[in-house]
Amino acid sequence: MKTKRFTFFCLSISLLCLIISCSGAMKYDALADASAEADVKSAFTCAMIYFIDYPDGQLNLNELNKAGFSKSEGVIITIVQGRFDNLLISSEHSSGTKIFKTFNDGRIESSGHIGDVLHIISC
Repeated sequence: MKTKRFTFFCLSISLLCLIISCSGAMKYDALADASAEADVKSAFTCAMIYFIDYPDGQLNLNELNKAGFSKSEGVIITIVQGRFDNLLISSEHSSGTKIFKTFNDGRIESSGHIGDVLHIISC
């Protein structure tokens, strides 16, 4: 009888630790995603500053930085299309679960990536 109680106790503690671990990881994912979203908004603002001076220009990361952009640690910014008429900038955090995209009209879209599946499997 004591072994059954002890086994049940150990399983209960293990399950509790797993739940706490996953909820902590999800909070960190949310913070990482918030950084990536904030950075894509900031990148859009700096892109608009660049296009005021160079309406026919081709935006790249160097020009974006000159316009005042500074990314957060762990965030990856990619300029997919650098002309104003088809502007597309993407952002993701190395520890996040979403990719954020902004377009020339300021619209922001988000989508998941492979990290979603890996996170679920690891939890």
